[in-house]
Amino acid sequence: FKIMSDPNTRFAALQAGDIDMIASSLPPEQYLQIKKGSVPGVKGTEGTATTEITLALNNARPPLNDKRVREAITMAIDKKAIVQGAMFGLGTVISTHMTPAEPYYIDPHPYPYDPQKAKQLLAEAGYPHGFKIKFELPQPYPIERRTGEVIAQQLKQVGIDAQVSVVEWATWLKRIFLGGDYDMTIIGHSEPRDISIYGNPKYYFHYDNPVVQNLLKQAEAATSPEVQTADYQEVGKIIADDAVNVWVFSPPYLVAAKNDIYGFWTNQPTPAIDMTRVYIAH
Repeated sequence: FKIMSDPNTRFAALQAGDIDMIASSLPPEQYLQIKKGSVPGVKGTEGTATTEITLALNNARPPLNDKRVREAITMAIDKKAIVQGAMFGLGTVISTHMTPAEPYYIDPHPYPYDPQKAKQLLAEAGYPHGFKIKFELPQPYPIERRTGEVIAQQLKQVGIDAQVSVVEWATWLKRIFLGGDYDMTIIGHSEPRDISIYGNPKYYFHYDNPVVQNLLKQAEAATSPEVQTADYQEVGKIIADDAVNVWVFSPPYLVAAKNDIYGFWTNQPTPAIDMTRVYIAH
């Protein structure tokens, strides 16, 4: 096991035979090189994961405490263009806190891309000329940073001046995630079945909806998968309609490995690198 923070260094090491596989954070452009056959002796896999790339909004802080503003932000963002631009077409557009890897997945999509409607909503909310807002990107995550930069450009088209800054990971965790002190940020929520976070009004979104809280309690106490799925799907619809956050896309799980490596996960059901069945076939 080697911790290699630079993706280009990792890829060069794989090509040189210094490492056998890259099982985490493989950039999409490198995966596409492998799929095109440009990297001899190396194979790539594309599977599902439980990550939602989430534009997190502080629901307790003006102007984001106005649902119309949150709706406008959602409708100002062209998610398909982001998947093409930031992920080279790899990823699934989503509209609530669920991914295709989860059994209760739905895609309600209440606010499709519509920048003109976004401008109307901003005017109705009292911001006919838009507004300025702080948008903080976490330093160690290149996909989130890429996505955030594209989002800032798209928001500018409807008059929202998202002032982008990159914050150190320790600062992000302490001030934003634990302290809830921010306007907008972006992160990948990776844990499976983590929709329950919307039942906690102290969570850093500051979303407080008793209906959602009760539904989540019902889901946890459900005696059948069908009832639990129905409750989770109802929660997914409500948080999407409330535009709590902007759920941009679910990235695939990408792995690169030498041709003689087998047994690794091709889908990632939870954030882990499971090596228990990985072997080399000589």
